[in-house]
Amino acid sequence: MQLNPVASTVVVAFFLVLSVILVGLLAALIIIMARLNAKLEEVTTRVDPLLNRVETLMVEANDRLNTIGDKAEVILTQGEAVATTVHDRVDRTATAVTRTVNAPLIGINSIAAGLSAGWEAFTHSSRRRADSRLSPYALPPFGLNIPKSAGPVERLPEPGEEESRELAEARVGTTS
Repeated sequence: MQLNPVASTVVVAFFLVLSVILVGLLAALIIIMARLNAKLEEVTTRVDPLLNRVETLMVEANDRLNTIGDKAEVILTQGEAVATTVHDRVDRTATAVTRTVNAPLIGINSIAAGLSAGWEAFTHSSRRRADSRLSPYALPPFGLNIPKSAGPVERLPEPGEEESRELAEARVGTTS
């Protein structure tokens, strides 16, 4: 199949024009890429020192943070040890104070209770003695009831007081 000469000239012209346009676009792309590459080199020369400086700062900051972290850990460990020591000392001091204060207080309380019981016994005993000397029917200690048919209560000798022989024989009912 053959094309007519005008049509073949138009197709050839079209391909030639299109080829020239493509070559022009390719040349424009090469020029743009060259300019872009030059601009990139310029930016790279400006950015490289900044990146190096940032890297140096990051390494330095990381080192400082590690140092601070280590020191903080040491401080916390020491703080914990101090807190434990203080707690133990406070416990020991509280125990010592409790023993030092409570023991004398318990002793004083015991003495006061003993004196109170002694005073009660003394006053009750002196009342009982006074009652037994005045009345032939004295109440027994602690208010026990004795039947009325029991008769008069004899006076008993006080501790340290010796009982006369006659009184002892009269109580026992035997004579020697």
